[in-house]
Amino acid sequence: MGQVLPFVGLRYDPARVGGLGNVVAPPYDVIPPEEAPRYLHRSPYNIARVELPRLTWPEAPEPYRLAAAELGRWQAEGILRRNPAPGFYVYTLAFEWGGRPFTRVGLVGMVRIPDRPDGSVLAHERTVPATVADRLELLRTTRTNTSPLFGLVLDDGAALGAELSRLSATLEPVAEVADGTEHHRLAYLAEPAALRRLGWLLMGAQVVVADGHHRFRAAQLFRDENRRRLGEQPRAAWNYVLMVLYPAVDPSLIILPTHRLIPDGPGPDQVLGRLEPHFEVRPFGGSAQELASELEAWDRPAFGLYGPGGLYLLILRRRPEPGSGWPADRPEAWRQVDVGLAQVLIIEGAFGVDDPGRLGYTRELAEAVGQVDAGRYGWAVILRPPRAEEVVSLARAGVEMPPKSTYFYPKPLSGLVLAPLDQELPDAL
Repeated sequence: MGQVLPFVGLRYDPARVGGLGNVVAPPYDVIPPEEAPRYLHRSPYNIARVELPRLTWPEAPEPYRLAAAELGRWQAEGILRRNPAPGFYVYTLAFEWGGRPFTRVGLVGMVRIPDRPDGSVLAHERTVPATVADRLELLRTTRTNTSPLFGLVLDDGAALGAELSRLSATLEPVAEVADGTEHHRLAYLAEPAALRRLGWLLMGAQVVVADGHHRFRAAQLFRDENRRRLGEQPRAAWNYVLMVLYPAVDPSLIILPTHRLIPDGPGPDQVLGRLEPHFEVRPFGGSAQELASELEAWDRPAFGLYGPGGLYLLILRRRPEPGSGWPADRPEAWRQVDVGLAQVLIIEGAFGVDDPGRLGYTRELAEAVGQVDAGRYGWAVILRPPRAEEVVSLARAGVEMPPKSTYFYPKPLSGLVLAPLDQELPDAL
């Protein structure tokens, strides 16, 4: 069986839902609970109703089973229809960032979940057990991948990128959605020669999970459960996971910082005192946005801190030496990247928070400041965005970063194409 295979996709019938904009949604984990009603009430068929069962049916004892029943009903009513034959999908996303236009083209297919760490699929973030359990329960009941992971193909990317650009320019779209400055377009590809060409380009591909670590871990556990119950079935789709694949050298790959929100804890004097051995701590008189810009100017790790007393600029004095003040249970590679240093020296060292489930996370700087001002959190740690080469390097080294270390922007939408996991995939292209 191949590393990346076509599949029979499940897609909305636009004529039955009044337009795809009514039924697609961002991935489940970037919809804050307070914004969920915006999608849940947009249409009775919005994919968020399946992806967020606990918010859709907050009082129900078995919300995941209700989500599965909803998904089954949509198929029975023809709201969701299966494509007639296995295929790949070419996903073209046009968007703006920093006043510049970008176009990103990826391939949607089923990526084999390795039986053991063999370097074929690399994950770079640690996962939170409760979130994995949530996604696993959804898989158990729906037996469907309802949204694609975001993957990077680790080669020079030239051949794959050129082929995807050619296909994007020639194929007619089967789904289009405009969302603000983003335009999402999906094309269906089932022609055998084209499938073989793409399969050849991806043969032996090494893939980094850029986004979707909890869904990937849940897919691993789901695969293992099915094998124990049903035996070895190499062609079963539950051995694979739905993913959008992009060349890792794509210039449109934009990573945003994910700022940390810390609950009330030690007072300012105690926190700043704990930071002093590792950082130059400077009160900052400008705005939070000016502080974020200041961080980008430093050629060594620098962080922002907001809490009682206002804003502070933290500049690392020197990287901690292994075995000297660096916890033995934290990877040494974390010393080389901002998010690892922030986790160990600031979040754990200064605030004593070692459970990532107690933290809040946001990519919006204004929201980070607003959450502290509203008293929902005591402090905000302001981070710079990681670089794509850092993500790839750590993944290749087998180093897992703290949860929510990267935020690739924009995300593939949930609901453009789903992958039923009880289908058999082609055994050859």
